[in-house]
Amino acid sequence: MKKLIFVLCAFLALGVSANAQSDVKKKSKEKMERSEQVLRRAEKMAERMKLDDATRAWFTPIFVEYSDTLRKAMRLSRPKAEGKKEKSLTDEEVLQQIENQLKSDELQVSIKRTYLEKFKTRLTPKQLLLIFKRPAAPGGQNRPGGGRPGGQGFPGGGFPGGSGSGFGGDF
Repeated sequence: MKKLIFVLCAFLALGVSANAQSDVKKKSKEKMERSEQVLRRAEKMAERMKLDDATRAWFTPIFVEYSDTLRKAMRLSRPKAEGKKEKSLTDEEVLQQIENQLKSDELQVSIKRTYLEKFKTRLTPKQLLLIFKRPAAPGGQNRPGGGRPGGQGFPGGGFPGGSGSGFGGDF
């Protein structure tokens, strides 16, 4: 009986150890996948813009750098996960989140302007548009009215739970 318990504990310890190693591998794989995804996106973008080989070789590393820099700026505005729900935030914390979001937005615009100047040296305005246009939101929500009857993308218009006035019932 003792041998059986010992063998079960040994297998359990091996399983926990293997699981911890797979988490580390998974995180590094996700990072590698992210950089591969950005590289693939750069290659597809170069293909859509019909770039020649020399311009493609110039464009790809700059686009990868641009995407990484922009992603880092976007991450700055995310609130730190402290286990708090939005309803339990103080007024000061909410204002701080808004300030962080505005700073992040300003930083993103600054990054886009900087890279626009770099890209303008060798790309046409139509090619630049492919880089800087906003991607369409799922469900056509970039269209006026959110692509749905009722106005702002929600039934009845406005925000969820609203009466169609454009504001929720709490205001």
